[in-house]
Amino acid sequence: MFCINCGKELPENVKFCPECGQQVGNIPSPVQQSIIMKKEREPKSQFVAILLCLFLGALGIHDFYLNRNTTGVVKLIIAFLGLLTSGATFIISFVWCLIDFIIILCKGFDELLTNEEIKLKEEKEEAYKKRRKYIKKNTKQEKKNYKGFK
Repeated sequence: MFCINCGKELPENVKFCPECGQQVGNIPSPVQQSIIMKKEREPKSQFVAILLCLFLGALGIHDFYLNRNTTGVVKLIIAFLGLLTSGATFIISFVWCLIDFIIILCKGFDELLTNEEIKLKEEKEEAYKKRRKYIKKNTKQEKKNYKGFK
């Protein structure tokens, strides 16, 4: 059995996770367990991603390294279509690769982030959502109060 919150394996008959303190409920399904295990991943090397993008980027090999398989397959198809069209679509693949190279240099893909950085990013997004909800709620309350003065 695995903790739904942190993904650590739990001993039998435990009511709380010893790692994060989350209450343990029902046993998650294998699909939920695989989702939990995907969250706990090692960060990808930015240096390796840059090298792959630089030398094999037009073929989309760096996309496979960064777990963006669909994008990698699309780039492979575009690159091979470039062979059939005398390089016309290969230009598209090259420009796409150049854009990816700049993004990787700026460390823009989430696949390059560590688990701590991902958690921090999610916490910031959650705080932003709470703030927007608070502002929206207070704005409605102010409008009601203002209508009462008329």
